[in-house]
Amino acid sequence: MPGALRLIGSTLLFAVLIAGCSSPAAPSPFRLAGVWGGVMNSGGVDFMAFAMDVTTVVSSSTGSVDGYGILVDGTVEVYVSVTGTTRPSEVRLTLTDAASDTIVLDGSVEGAVVRGSWSYPAGGLSGSMRMTREENIDLLTVGSRAGDPKEAASGVLDDLF
Repeated sequence: MPGALRLIGSTLLFAVLIAGCSSPAAPSPFRLAGVWGGVMNSGGVDFMAFAMDVTTVVSSSTGSVDGYGILVDGTVEVYVSVTGTTRPSEVRLTLTDAASDTIVLDGSVEGAVVRGSWSYPAGGLSGSMRMTREENIDLLTVGSRAGDPKEAASGVLDDLF
């Protein structure tokens, strides 16, 4: 009996040592999946809304995003393909239209909302953006300047969903 107790004690000690030496798992990348909507802002004015249907395939600490979407400024609709990458709290997307023009979205995950910047390198334009899942779209407050003919995103974002 004492030998059996010694064996059990040694086994338990070995299990405790293994558990204590295990390194924690790396955080998994953020998953963009399903329908997302967002607003692009420039100079303090929300001027364009977008919606996209995307999926993320995870491989170690990076996610690979693929999908399609639409950009709308109230009068013009532009259909785009969506590609990009995600990390645990970061999102980088490229929206490409049929003429191969691109808009790049870089954001940080802040709870249910991704906030960050957008850039249109070919036109030298940039600004801020925010986006969220379709079911949380009411989290994106939309504003525009009074009298702005593009009163843009407020009605447009609602129309997309």
